[in-house]
Amino acid sequence: MIATPLSGRSAITWSTAEAMGRHALSLVFFLALTRLLTPADIGLFAFALAVQTFAGVFVDRAVTETLVQRDCLRAEHLDAAFWLNLALAAALGCVMALSADLIAAAIGAPDIADLVRLLAPAPFIGALCNVQVALFQRRLNFRTPAKIWMTGQGVAGCIAVAMAIGGWGIWSLVANQIVETSICAILFWLIGDWRPRFRFEWRAGRDLLRYWTGATGARLFFFAREGADRLILGIVLGPAALGYYTVATRIVRMFVDLLAEGNGKAVLAIMSRMQTEQERLQAAFVHFLCFSTLLSFPAFCGLALVGPDFVTAFFGEHWKSSSEILPPLAIAGAGMMVLHIHSIFLRASGHSFVNLAMVSAVATLDVLLISVTVPLGLSTVAWALAGRGILVLPICAAVTGGAGGRAARAYMPAVICTAVMILVILPLQEIARKHFDLIMANLIVIVMGVLVYGAAVVLLGRSNLVELIRIWRAGTIAEDLIK
Repeated sequence: MIATPLSGRSAITWSTAEAMGRHALSLVFFLALTRLLTPADIGLFAFALAVQTFAGVFVDRAVTETLVQRDCLRAEHLDAAFWLNLALAAALGCVMALSADLIAAAIGAPDIADLVRLLAPAPFIGALCNVQVALFQRRLNFRTPAKIWMTGQGVAGCIAVAMAIGGWGIWSLVANQIVETSICAILFWLIGDWRPRFRFEWRAGRDLLRYWTGATGARLFFFAREGADRLILGIVLGPAALGYYTVATRIVRMFVDLLAEGNGKAVLAIMSRMQTEQERLQAAFVHFLCFSTLLSFPAFCGLALVGPDFVTAFFGEHWKSSSEILPPLAIAGAGMMVLHIHSIFLRASGHSFVNLAMVSAVATLDVLLISVTVPLGLSTVAWALAGRGILVLPICAAVTGGAGGRAARAYMPAVICTAVMILVILPLQEIARKHFDLIMANLIVIVMGVLVYGAAVVLLGRSNLVELIRIWRAGTIAEDLIK
């Protein structure tokens, strides 16, 4: 059944609000921690976090997405998902703890062994609430999870900053991860109304495994894209270089989450309800893609232009290397956002293995590019990833078939309007820098960029803008994305 009209808009609003709130908190705490910790500390933790992220691939979003996407869901499916997920998380946590020394030796970073052991319980703790999270999302209730995630992040961030001030160094980052996961798990159990039964139906487990396998495979390749780069850079260039890369990619990732993943969870839940009506689903996908690119393309270009000056101003001069690689990584981020939107469409329509093929192709390309260019330094790696960000567009269009052609046309308003914005603000940026300090000059550029882009959208993409406003006023993607 389709959600009531208000629920679609409410879901997207709260999903986006969650992303904005969490990233606002994250940015504040991250700014504080980067001033208290060294690039080597950040790089070492990124190493250990890559190991935990690998374990989380199997037990985090895969089960949540499987339950959200499924059209017919019985109580037996929920029980099977919970116990399978919990058992897998416990096994992975034990493997992490027992193999910490081997992992550290394999990647040539002996200092991360203790970090891996302390992070080992995190997948199990997170697995305790994954079914509750999925049920909230199926009901299009994103308000409650948003409050829970932001509460956990706020408390954990305060503890981490206090520990860093007290001289705990890298261990403050470990505490932040464990405390946030624990608080969120406790709150989901206290607030959620579902409890597992001590039973397991094998037929229900088999029903879930097909989509779960495809979703897990896609997540593995997402890890290969997001985790392998950290491992390769850390092994070849060392923890300090990895720290610079982590800060720059963290900023880009924040933009991706805000502009695509924030509302992506709500859109996935809504689109999954249209999976038996392909024409409606394709129309919803094209409108979501048009809306997202109209917001994100100028944002990533703006980040590439003014972001480096803000990094050195707010994070400190010792992060200058991060600012130098931010522009190409911002271009790569725009491509990843487009990949994420196409991935939502494929998952919502039940094509988890097609999504796996698309993600695996991009992840393989990433690993090859990083492996070839890493001896030439961080800057070369970043520009290689920028080139991949552009190649993502035709790859996604090819994989999504008929919807891909409509998607390619949906890019055009954002591409044209962003090009107009760049042509105007590039000379303006040079003029402003001659008369004002860097921060003031960039603030002027941001304001003028918003005005110029807004004018370009009104003049060149007016029909798209009017249609998107009409959809939003109608109150639900589910009913009103079809013209």
